[in-house]
Amino acid sequence: MSKNRNEILKEHARAIVHMRQQLNAGKFGLVFGAGISKPFKIPNWNELIERIAYTSEVDGEEILNYKKESSPQSSLTQMLYEHFKSKEYTSHSKESEKIIQSKWINIIHRELWRDFSETLLERGVHPYFDVFINLVRNSNLTINYNFDDTIQQLIYRRRTEEERSDGIKGFETVWDARLQFQYNKGVIYHPNGFLPYQKIEGASNFLVFSEDSFADQLIASMSGHYSTLLHHLSKNTCLFIGLSIEDNTLKHLLRQSSILSPGHYHYYVAYTDDSSKLSAHQKNAIVESNFELYNLITLFLNNEEIKHLGELIQLKDQDLEECGLINKVPLKYTYYITGAVGCGKTTTLSYFRNLSTHSEWPDPKNPLLALPYTELTEKQVKEVDNWIAEMFFKKNKNIRNCKFGINVIDRTPLDPFTFTDTNEWKDKADLLDSQISKQTSDFRIVPGSIILLQGDKESIARRLKVRIKSDKQPYSSEDIEEMYNKFQLIFSHLKNKVIKIDTIELSEHEVVKMVARIIHLEKYIPNDLHVVLDKIKES
Repeated sequence: MSKNRNEILKEHARAIVHMRQQLNAGKFGLVFGAGISKPFKIPNWNELIERIAYTSEVDGEEILNYKKESSPQSSLTQMLYEHFKSKEYTSHSKESEKIIQSKWINIIHRELWRDFSETLLERGVHPYFDVFINLVRNSNLTINYNFDDTIQQLIYRRRTEEERSDGIKGFETVWDARLQFQYNKGVIYHPNGFLPYQKIEGASNFLVFSEDSFADQLIASMSGHYSTLLHHLSKNTCLFIGLSIEDNTLKHLLRQSSILSPGHYHYYVAYTDDSSKLSAHQKNAIVESNFELYNLITLFLNNEEIKHLGELIQLKDQDLEECGLINKVPLKYTYYITGAVGCGKTTTLSYFRNLSTHSEWPDPKNPLLALPYTELTEKQVKEVDNWIAEMFFKKNKNIRNCKFGINVIDRTPLDPFTFTDTNEWKDKADLLDSQISKQTSDFRIVPGSIILLQGDKESIARRLKVRIKSDKQPYSSEDIEEMYNKFQLIFSHLKNKVIKIDTIELSEHEVVKMVARIIHLEKYIPNDLHVVLDKIKES
C-alpha cells in the first residue's frame, strides 16, 4: 500500500528539506538507472541479454542456459558477443571487426527498443517521471546510466509553445564528460553510452555492456577518466532513482567520493512495492551498508511515493510550510557543534558544506581572540564580550532566517560561559540575552540539537601551543579540563541530553562520519538553549 504525500513528508522531512536546500543553491542533481525506463517497456540488463541471446543472428540460447546462473551479466554478454563474432568473422582485418561491431550494435538497438511505442510518452503513462522533468531541465547535470533517450524525448514533447517556436530543445546529451558542455543546464550524461530510438540522433561510439568494456571503464575511472563525474558527485547532492548499485564503476566512484568527502551524502531510492513488507532488521541492514560504504541515505519508496517525493522537493515554500504545520513536521533542523578550544569544531564543520553551515564568527575575527582569555585586561575583556555577543546576534539572525533545511553551527551562544568565572555568569547571561534577543521573544536563540566534541585535554593543549601565534601562554590542559567542566554545568540546565562524541583515538574522518550519522539518521531532538540564559539570570 502506497503512502500519501503527507506520510512521505512525515517520514522523510529531513531529506526533503535538505534536497530543496541544495536545489535552491543550484547544487542538486538526479542519477537514473534501468528502473526509470521500465514503464517505457525498455528492458533491463538481464532482459536485454536474453533477448539478444534468442535472436536468430546470435543464436546463443545454449550459452545463456549454461552460464546464466554462474556468470556475471557482463561476462555473459561478452560470451554472447564472442559467439556471434565467431559466426560472422570472415577475415583478419580492421574493416571486418568494424562490420561485426556495427551488426552487434544494431542487434542491441533493435532488442532495446523492440516493445517501445511513442504513445508511452504521453502524459500520465509513466508513474512519476513527469514530476522530475523540470528538475532535469534546471539541473546543471543529470546522470543516466541507461542507453535510451526516453528522458530526452519526454523533455522535447513537454516544451511550451514559446520554446517550440523559438527552437529550444531543452536539453543537451553527452557521453564523454571530458568535453566542454554547450549548456549550463539540462545536460544529460550517459556514462555507459547512448543508443537513441532514432538512430539519426547519433549514438555514442561505445557501449559499456560487456566484460571488456566494464573492465576498461573501471580502469579508466581509477586513472581519472571519470573525474568530471567524481567532481559532480563530490560537489552536488544527488538523488538516485531506478538503480540497484550493482555497477562496479559507480560503486567505485561513490566509495571514492565518500572517502574524499566523508560529510557529503546523497539520497538513494531503494524501490519497494510495499516497504512494510521489509522487516526492521532488513531495512536497517540496507540503510547501514549504504550509509557506511557509499555515503547514501536510503529511502524505501514505490512508484507513487517517488512521485510524492518529487512533488515535495519542488513544492512552493508557502505550500510546504502549510504542510509542515498541518502535519506537525519540523522543516528546519539545527545542529550546534561545540567543545573546548582546539577540539576540532571548525575542521569538522568544514566537511558539511553541502548543508547550511554557519562559521564561528560572521565577521572577521577580533584580533584579541588570538590571546588566551585569562591574559586579557578588564577593558579588553569588555570589548571582546560585547563583540562576541553581537556576533551571536548576527549568527542567530542568519539561522532564524533559514526557513527550511539543515543548519550546522560552529559553537553555541552559550559557549562564552566557558571562558568566564562562574561568579560572573549572571552578568554574562544578561549581556548575551540583551544582545541576542534585543528584548524580543521572536529573537530568542534558535533551538537545536547540541553535539559536544570531547577530546583529550593534553592533546588539545599541545595542538594549541603550535596553533596560537602569540607570546602569551596558550591554554593549558587544566584550562581545557575546566572548560569541559563548565560545559557540563551549563548543559545541565537543558531538558534534553547533549550528544557527546569522544574524539580520543578517532581520525578526523571518523569524527565527521559520527556527526553525519547524528545529522542524517538519528532522531532529531532539539533543545531550547535560551532557557539556560533565563535560568542563569534568575539564579
